[in-house]
Amino acid sequence: MILRLGTLARELATAQAQAAGDAIRDAGHALGYEIDIEIVTVAGGASSRPRGPILVTALRYALLSGDVDVVAYAPTDAIGAEDLGTVTAAFLPRADAREALCAQGSSLDELAPGARIGASNDFQAAQLRALRDDLEIVDAWEPPYKRLARLGEDVDALLMSRAELSWVGRDDAVDQTFELEAFIPRAGQGAIAVDVRRDSPALLLDVLASCDDPDSRAAIDAEAAALAVLERGCTVPVGAHATVSGTSVEVLARATSPSGRLAQNEAGRGPAQEAAAVGRATAHALLARDTNRLARI
Repeated sequence: MILRLGTLARELATAQAQAAGDAIRDAGHALGYEIDIEIVTVAGGASSRPRGPILVTALRYALLSGDVDVVAYAPTDAIGAEDLGTVTAAFLPRADAREALCAQGSSLDELAPGARIGASNDFQAAQLRALRDDLEIVDAWEPPYKRLARLGEDVDALLMSRAELSWVGRDDAVDQTFELEAFIPRAGQGAIAVDVRRDSPALLLDVLASCDDPDSRAAIDAEAAALAVLERGCTVPVGAHATVSGTSVEVLARATSPSGRLAQNEAGRGPAQEAAAVGRATAHALLARDTNRLARI
């Protein structure tokens, strides 16, 4: 039985699709599933800066049109994507969500003042400034292999996702991994989501249900809910990360001044079955502390 799995023409997206395909194949081995990875074309090409919600929306349109049977994507890209009525049938077990430093053998403390370090978003950059305000932070949003090719050329170091480096086979590039207290990663980082149509065959839904990791689902639900609240109510860089322990979920939300000089944190805890509500409550508690004043610091 051939299952068409949709993904994007990007190195990282293909690696994530392959991981999803392996999980589906293993779960449905008795059914003899064969995975055929199909590339979904998105206007703009690989040279343009990717806008996650547009990419995920394109995958969902391909799914609904019948071009593919399932799609795999990073939940980091899904916030703000159109809800077209597809179903996220599985979140695979989460990989290492932490941020990593790639610096050709150096740690963050060992980088010389004025060294150029690449970051892919404002939240990463603000957290970097909190630790080293004497570094020059530059924009680095390209696919992993293109970012790594910049090392020793126009950047001295890069801040990258530990999971993404692992997916593309570049664990060797990691010089330092940051604990969550130092760097809160992007919401959904380290996870892979699999969507299907609502009218998908029951057999396929059962196979995907066996791939679903409840802890990953609860954590991503909490992070997405928290970030949705924070981005609506805050004008400074924000982020949230959730961890699941037993039947509880703990959410750490952070708002930081663009300069990195000051950050406000809020922690929340509650039942994992109510993860989204815990995420929203934590975010509202953080906003109640007048986080927008950080924009002036």
